[in-house]
Amino acid sequence: MSRKSLLLIFVLLLVAAGAGGVYLAEELYYKPMREQKQMIANLKTMVERLTAKQRLAQIIVLEQSDTRTKFKFVEVNDKGEKLGDPQIFDIEGDTAYFEALVISFKGAYNPHNDLPLKSDEVNRELTGHSIIYFSRVFSSKTKPEDGVPIDKPNTAPAPYRSPFPPTALEQKLWTDFWKIANDPKLAQQYGIDYASGNAAIMKLEKGNFYILEKQLNSPPFIRTEKVPAVLQE
Repeated sequence: MSRKSLLLIFVLLLVAAGAGGVYLAEELYYKPMREQKQMIANLKTMVERLTAKQRLAQIIVLEQSDTRTKFKFVEVNDKGEKLGDPQIFDIEGDTAYFEALVISFKGAYNPHNDLPLKSDEVNRELTGHSIIYFSRVFSSKTKPEDGVPIDKPNTAPAPYRSPFPPTALEQKLWTDFWKIANDPKLAQQYGIDYASGNAAIMKLEKGNFYILEKQLNSPPFIRTEKVPAVLQE
């Protein structure tokens, strides 16, 4: 083999080794570091949003017959600005139950051992905060367990979402929160002081506009307003 060929092979090996080194550095150091920084930023944003003391939604009937009612459900902030995408629900009858519940982190939160964050770090962030869930809607003609979820299971409700893509940690936390909210025994195991829920009831009528409100320390309630004529056309 000529000297030029040997030199070319040597150069190629150096390039390959360099590329391999860059790949390993990216996979073992830089990528985990970026994910860690994003995880911390998202968690802090999520916790900041847990200071919300209420959740609000606007409800308007779209179609109504003798047997069914279709309505639009839009969550809003306290300024009336839309949060998330509107949802359309279709129930049997005309009387709707909107179930809401609260999970409150008043004591020590005991996460699963496989959570990426240590228990004391999670405790510092979550203790003293609460999460309000709009859990489901059902009618007077259906069983609660047959109701349709309002907040999507295993994901952050609209007011608590970070503007950044969720990390694996956030997805895991919200999955755990959903389990806690729907299982009082599990809530106790997690160190949650309480997970309480109740429902607001309203006979829905076309031509009316409804505001659903749930505050941390009071049951959910609905107030009724007339839809302006221009919006009924």
